[in-house]
Amino acid sequence: ASAPASAPASAPASAPIGTRRTTYDVLREWLRNAKAWDFRPAAAAARGSTVEAMRAARDALGLDAIDIDEEVGRLAAAHAARAGVQGVSKGVSSVSDAAAFVPLHNDALAGNFLVDANWHAKSGKPPREMRTIDFEYMCVGPRGFDVANHFIEHAGFECDWSLLPDAETRFRFYRAYQSSLVYQSCIHSQTEATSAAAADSIESLELEVALMTPVSHLWWGLWAVMQATMSAIDFDYLGYAARRLEAFRETRTTSLERRVQVTS
Repeated sequence: ASAPASAPASAPASAPIGTRRTTYDVLREWLRNAKAWDFRPAAAAARGSTVEAMRAARDALGLDAIDIDEEVGRLAAAHAARAGVQGVSKGVSSVSDAAAFVPLHNDALAGNFLVDANWHAKSGKPPREMRTIDFEYMCVGPRGFDVANHFIEHAGFECDWSLLPDAETRFRFYRAYQSSLVYQSCIHSQTEATSAAAADSIESLELEVALMTPVSHLWWGLWAVMQATMSAIDFDYLGYAARRLEAFRETRTTSLERRVQVTS
């Protein structure tokens, strides 16, 4: 057998800005890296562990059972089935059709949104302006991925799933998204025949987010494994990867069940 590959100095960003690299392209590469890169002795020592012990912990994550192409097929089938049952347009922001993909930030945690220091969320008013930073993981993909990512970030690195936004909070977000100037300009720039399809419902947005929720968990689970191979930062990356990959497997069904309950 060939020797394990050495981890690079830093984990790769998802894609240079301006490319058409997709969410699934990144996941395929990250899965290969997460399985192939060996652990640096310094990374193991920083956690009071050994390279051998960290290899064993990675083996326990079940990475060999993950197939990205199979996952894309499952998402496409689930989207088509749910859209048909719920009467949601199948052509709006498909989870698998690259023609419908949009630019994604891919790290939409609160710390990457900058607002005026004098603004307070409890005011009930939007900030005068908001700036977004940290585009190193940017690529193109299903818009539901970014929204799912943002919602999951409410749980923090502790993965406290009780902090995830409830249905009312998610729906407020969708309504704000629908009413935003950017969203409206996208709709109004289309022909009258396609405007109705673009003005999709809250239900269709919730479906996209439900489908992309496990993909977000997979994304950050693989990211954490890569970080564990090289980083000497005092953080349990493999423990975090285990929690995210467990959530990936669980939410492949539970996120859709949640959606049915809140939209039926």
